[in-house]
Amino acid sequence: MPSLMKKLTELARSPQASNAIAKAKEQAAKPENRERLEQLKNRVTKKR
Repeated sequence: MPSLMKKLTELARSPQASNAIAKAKEQAAKPENRERLEQLKNRVTKKR
């Protein structure tokens, strides 16, 4: 049985992973999504 690391490496090199990465970069480039991520980061890192 292949190790977990080997399976993850194979997944990372697959065409599906390349497509997912391209879509994520495309979404991250949109200003409205950047603003939403910034708001989420501020909520998560907010000191209590």
